[in-house]
Amino acid sequence: MLRIFRNRFGEFRSGWSVAIAIVLIMVGQMITRNMVPDGREDDIALKILVTLVYGVFVIGGLFLLFKLIYKRSLKQMGLISKGCFSSVLYGLGIGAVSCLLILAGFVFIGKSQISAGNLGKLMPIGILVEFASLCVFAFSEELFARGFIMTAFKTTRNKWIILLSSAVIFGLIHLLNPGATILSIVNMSLGGLLLAYMFVKSGKLWLPVGYHIAINFLSGDILGLPTSSGVSVGQSVFTTSVGNNVFLSGGTNGHESGFLLTIVVVLGLIYVHFAVKTPSDHIWTMSNNLPFTR
Repeated sequence: MLRIFRNRFGEFRSGWSVAIAIVLIMVGQMITRNMVPDGREDDIALKILVTLVYGVFVIGGLFLLFKLIYKRSLKQMGLISKGCFSSVLYGLGIGAVSCLLILAGFVFIGKSQISAGNLGKLMPIGILVEFASLCVFAFSEELFARGFIMTAFKTTRNKWIILLSSAVIFGLIHLLNPGATILSIVNMSLGGLLLAYMFVKSGKLWLPVGYHIAINFLSGDILGLPTSSGVSVGQSVFTTSVGNNVFLSGGTNGHESGFLLTIVVVLGLIYVHFAVKTPSDHIWTMSNNLPFTR
């Protein structure tokens, strides 16, 4: 019976800890979703409250879960303070370039139009609150998908499982999107792989956090690119419509279902492989800090 929960090294099996973390995320989403009545999505005070509740519940919960199960420093999830700011900025830059490449691709395809959406978001307080809220949600997702999951799967002693686990889970989560397609799941899995590779190459959580923030903020809150989950008209600063080349743009299913995104993500993987240098100091790696039973 004990072998069901612990491996041959006496460590808590990663599948169970990841399952508990997923439940934590789902409960956090359910709580905050029910806090926002219809028609109050742009209420700044409510958005601040929802962000705080979600941040404390999910981020705090993941911290507590990691400490309770593995009894190790939070640094072992990639939360290294050294170089934090510069790594986030680097990730923001890579993410911004990725968004611009997607937008340039739409223009090249033709018939892409950018129209005004919710220009009220350009007000300083509105854009700052939106950005801060997005930072909390992006950090919590990276803490879960990269920091927690990839660290938990170290107990498998298999580098491919560690690298691919978060990518596969990240892709499968998007099966719930109403416009999900086979290509959108492949693209989301590739996107998860890119974020995981950023984590491995930099040895810190901050590079994928910065990238995640840039992608969500620019593609969603600013440009309003169509996604498989649907874009609420007027919820982004601008609204971007794409041409009729469904294979490249994804059409009404969103850019996640287009081969253009596949190209951009693959270019991102190539860039990270050759341009991101692994620091020589003590960092997160796929084989250090084991066993977890100490």
